Amino acid sequence: MDIRQTIAKAFQFFSEAVIVYLVAGILVSLLSGLTLGLLAGPLLGGFMHMALNHVRTGRQPQLGDLAYGFQEFGNLFPYILVLLLTLVGFLLFILPGIVLTTWWMYAIVLMADKGVSFGEAMRQSKARVTESGGFSSRLGFVVLVFLLPPLVVHFLSAFFPPAGFLNLVLFPLQALALVQAYEADFGRSGSIVGVR
Repeated sequence: MDIRQTIAKAFQFFSEAVIVYLVAGILVSLLSGLTLGLLAGPLLGGFMHMALNHVRTGRQPQLGDLAYGFQEFGNLFPYILVLLLTLVGFLLFILPGIVLTTWWMYAIVLMADKGVSFGEAMRQSKARVTESGGFSSRLGFVVLVFLLPPLVVHFLSAFFPPAGFLNLVLFPLQALALVQAYEADFGRSGSIVGVR
């Protein structure tokens, strides 16, 4: 995995629809928080589906694209279990949480893109991440894209509170980077079980 290229492409797609991604990211974060994570699966799935369509077809994303997650509610709702298991992993001395996050990094995208069950998405994600010694590069991706940026933003906002607004930009960029990594690993040529 070329992490630098993945992040560069994420910035490119983000810059093509900054307002839509920012507003959609705020909606996903706000509604997930207000529902204590119960709607995280459908909301994240809708966002990932929107980003995948943008990356694959070049069609500009629209806020209405988030509704896809609710059309697939039954399939995407169980993603909360992945979030809870990962949280438990982080509570157990952080390292298990990082490993679980890396193994299951593609789960929500597989659920949104291919309609596989959450258990199958977890299995396929782990299999792809660990095949051919790929775990270390995926771990580097998780650390550089999902773990370090929020820590840097929180550190900066402790000294300069307006820097906290950078959190609004983080989620869409992280999601787009994940979609780019997913396309590189699973893309149209990737063999996936359970394709609709």
